[in-house]
Amino acid sequence: MRHNAYGIGALTYFRRVIEDTTDEMLDLLEKAMLETKADPGAVDRLRKVKDGTRFEDKVHIAAEVMPPHARPDGVNPFCDLYGIAEHRLAWPDRDDGIAERRPAWPDR
Repeated sequence: MRHNAYGIGALTYFRRVIEDTTDEMLDLLEKAMLETKADPGAVDRLRKVKDGTRFEDKVHIAAEVMPPHARPDGVNPFCDLYGIAEHRLAWPDRDDGIAERRPAWPDR
């Protein structure tokens, strides 16, 4: 969006849309994990984080528990979702001085 001249307000709105739909996406992930008989511990972690309020925590746990078969072309969509919401697609490569505050992401 920022590359198509929509302005900074569009980025803020886009992030809000992502954050507002996170619980719905987590519900879909949980349903898929239950249907494929995923690790019960992973399902429990996902359920616990859904009760929280921090977007970053929710997406981080979702990225960790995302089953390999649910990663199109080996890409973890929750890692990319966080990157898009934070306005950078490859943020682990950035040296912006805040890397130590970012969670360690599982392999994409």
